[in-house]
Amino acid sequence: MASVLDNYGWIVTIVIVIIVLATILLLMKEGVDATKVTVTGAVVVALIYMFFMDWQLGLEENLSFEHVPHNFLEALAQTINVEAILIIFSVSIIVALVRGAGFFDFISLSIVKLTKGDPRKLMIALGGLTFFVSMFFDNLSAIILLGSLTHVMKLG
Repeated sequence: MASVLDNYGWIVTIVIVIIVLATILLLMKEGVDATKVTVTGAVVVALIYMFFMDWQLGLEENLSFEHVPHNFLEALAQTINVEAILIIFSVSIIVALVRGAGFFDFISLSIVKLTKGDPRKLMIALGGLTFFVSMFFDNLSAIILLGSLTHVMKLG
């Protein structure tokens, strides 16, 4: 399938980059529904990519598919990493339960008391905790756990 804009694919790429950056900037703004902004940005980028880019060539070259389906949605579904989604969902449930029990409050207060509020010691303590957690969990789980802890420390 040849793209609609054969010689102007770079323009479409720039438009996609602008949409992604606008989505990120909107997510930084207070009072914006993050779910709606993220889904809208993803759908707009997917539609632009589907209609104006040679997505079959992109999947063949970048993702090394042996057989690329002719249907865009089927090809898109093959790129979804179900294991990562399940890990994110599972760890998010664990974080919600542990947060409700006050675990993150306890850990953050312990770290602040241990470092006596000194920013340098606090940074070293968080780095050490990150190292320790990363030894036992995969990167994605460690980021979710430590992001929740850092968020609690920022609020407290």
